[in-house]
Amino acid sequence: MSVQAITWALDYAAGSVTEKVILLVLANYANEYGISWPSQKTLADQTALGERTVRRVLADMDARGVIRRIPRRRGNGSRQSDMILLTAFEGRKPAPPGMLDDDEETDNLGPSKQPANGDKRPVWPPDNRPLWPHPPATVAALDTSLILKSASHLSEPDPRMACLAVSGPGLDRDAEASSITAFEIARWIEAGCDLTLDILPVIAAKTRDARSAPIRGWSFFTPAILEAKARRLTPLPQTKEIADEHANAPRKAKHRKSAARDSGTAWNAAVEKADRARAAQTDPDA
Repeated sequence: MSVQAITWALDYAAGSVTEKVILLVLANYANEYGISWPSQKTLADQTALGERTVRRVLADMDARGVIRRIPRRRGNGSRQSDMILLTAFEGRKPAPPGMLDDDEETDNLGPSKQPANGDKRPVWPPDNRPLWPHPPATVAALDTSLILKSASHLSEPDPRMACLAVSGPGLDRDAEASSITAFEIARWIEAGCDLTLDILPVIAAKTRDARSAPIRGWSFFTPAILEAKARRLTPLPQTKEIADEHANAPRKAKHRKSAARDSGTAWNAAVEKADRARAAQTDPDA
């Protein structure tokens, strides 16, 4: 969350109340570069607007240069929520090369750079602000299926990336990306839950199949993960057979010693008998 972005959204002369509330939600999710990626469903839920209205207002602000939408795709080519840049927010830091995954931040902001109500404050970018001389190379989309294969050499893997790597279609990844419950993973680790033994197996099992209402945040898994940890730390109960085996162990050990002693005695007797027979054959008068 960027406090500066929220302050800017509160002061910004939006064209309507609908535009103002959507800007406030975008600013709430924005990072230091003025970038966020909440889904249209998340925006609709948090503004109490319809998704059609959200799409219309986003398209209008994009056309006027208030925001800029950059499409995102997963490693398999499927569509993700758009990355949204608050272009009219002058307090943001310049995005590093390659972060926006398309053309650099130029002055091509659409047919009009002014808010709908004709506000005359300076627009972005100012005339004295340098632009990047060369556009960056496009950053390839991350293939999350490779995370676990390449993360085995890391001494401290990112728990959130590991959780995403094992997640199936039952997790709403768009909602997770805009969720503020990622700190829940840190709470699991602090509570003594093991990433490999407790956390990842639960997430993989509960997201293996698609759901009519996909899981939207990590807090959904907390009860099951804590239960898995408790099961792992609880010693297995002894069955009656195991208990009897332990109770009879001293007696069996004594019996084995006695049997070994008897076997040794019998062997010595057999050896003595063989020696006597051999001596009788050698000296019949003995």
